[in-house]
Amino acid sequence: MAAIKLKKINWQRRRFIASGDLHDLDLWMDADQTLKKRILTDSTYQLVGKKSIVEISTKTGKGRLLLEVVGVPKTDLPTFDVEAQTTLIWESPKEAFKVDFSALKVQAQQVIKGSNLAINDTYHIVLDGPKLELHFFIQKDYIHS
Repeated sequence: MAAIKLKKINWQRRRFIASGDLHDLDLWMDADQTLKKRILTDSTYQLVGKKSIVEISTKTGKGRLLLEVVGVPKTDLPTFDVEAQTTLIWESPKEAFKVDFSALKVQAQQVIKGSNLAINDTYHIVLDGPKLELHFFIQKDYIHS
């Protein structure tokens, strides 16, 4: 079996606005456009970059769309903050124009099983123009923190 190349980075605290559950992951672009429009017209938040993130739960297999934002929280849009964390990034050699979510889920399971680290129950499919990445989050060991 070929080795899986992962890049390790540390993220600072970030804030996201999430969509509801995506019943069909292939329709993520519709949810993306709707949520971006709502953020721009109905809130005081600003979008951070042009990335779209589909968060997948390894327990349920369900996904939801996340958009990173900054600004003053004066809106009814539900936000949540993610504390600083260490992230493993797998960069796809293919372009994101034709996303095959079932193949990405298989790839994600291979990365999770092949890692000797404790990884969170959710991972992100990050779409940034033609780039596609999978982000895995290392669980903090609070004994050593």
